[in-house]
Amino acid sequence: MRKSILTLLTVFSLGASSLLALPTVSLTRIAGDSSGGLGGGAFNAATQFEGNFRTFCLESTVTMSLGTTYYYSWSNVVQNQNDPISLGSALLMNNYATGAFGSNYAAWGGATGLQQAFWYLENESNGVANQFVAYATSILGGSLLNNANGAYGVRVMNVWSNSNGTGDRQSQIAYYGVPDAGSTLALSAFALGGMMVLIRRRKA
Repeated sequence: MRKSILTLLTVFSLGASSLLALPTVSLTRIAGDSSGGLGGGAFNAATQFEGNFRTFCLESTVTMSLGTTYYYSWSNVVQNQNDPISLGSALLMNNYATGAFGSNYAAWGGATGLQQAFWYLENESNGVANQFVAYATSILGGSLLNNANGAYGVRVMNVWSNSNGTGDRQSQIAYYGVPDAGSTLALSAFALGGMMVLIRRRKA
């Protein structure tokens, strides 16, 4: 009996450790929608639980390797700097993700122009006050650089080398409305619930 209990505790401990690990993501370039030599987006983020969606870089001096498996967490800030994203960046990412730019996207410089706009609005090097920035300014006025705080369904995908959220890599801006990142927590809760049922059955 004691051996069975120790075995169950070991299994539960291993299961709990895996549940604490962050979900994985791999980022790759998108053919025909890339800022090329800038080293920025758009990227395709292929995630463990939430499907695929497009992202852009928030930091121009932090690196990552395309095609590498990393870990990620959602936030309203770039966590390694505790730096919130701007309302202007959130508006632009929402418009990109929902296709609201229409023909203006290509006319204003496509992925290159949009990446430069994000860097400008986040006070990063290589940023440019271009037509994307002018568009956001025309809508938001003096609130352009305010803390977005999840507005427009947009948040930060913080990217990490390690499953415990350490080893900072290049943070991404993403439309959080697609997908609902709460699914990660739901899947974790489901797995933990299954583990508890297993223990109760063994005790019975």
